[in-house]
Amino acid sequence: MDRFEFQRQCVRNVGEEKVLNVGCHIDGGGIKYVGPNVFNCDVEVQVGWQYQPDYLFDARFRWPFDDESVGLVVLGDILEHMFDHEILDILKEARRVSRRLCITVPQA
Repeated sequence: MDRFEFQRQCVRNVGEEKVLNVGCHIDGGGIKYVGPNVFNCDVEVQVGWQYQPDYLFDARFRWPFDDESVGLVVLGDILEHMFDHEILDILKEARRVSRRLCITVPQA
């Protein structure tokens, strides 16, 4: 199973609870299309993207969501782009808003 299928399975397993696909970029795994409860999140919209992220915020800082308000946070292929202290901040925020995380990294 590839990492994108793993992400999609994680999303399917939360039922109708809200899912945040954080650092979605172009959503290469098609997470947004698993269900209407998936919200793509990124720091900005880039020219040429075929969609608009549902939420714009910098994952390294406080996220605009209440504590435990989300069923799942997907961090798909994002953490390898961060410094160690930023990774810790992102994981703390993900844990604050959700008790479930799906984390993938590309194979080296």
